[in-house]
Amino acid sequence: MVSENGNEQILFLENQLKFKNKKLKQSKFHKILLGGGLLILSGILLAN
Repeated sequence: MVSENGNEQILFLENQLKFKNKKLKQSKFHKILLGGGLLILSGILLAN
């Protein structure tokens, strides 16, 4: 039997992990966007 406090600790840790995963996914997405933007920009520059 886990005490109330123990359960709260576990929930807190789970939430922290979810938050970190969200952040990681977002930063990956931003890197992809940045990379795509740079490719498009260099393509435009080369075309000129």
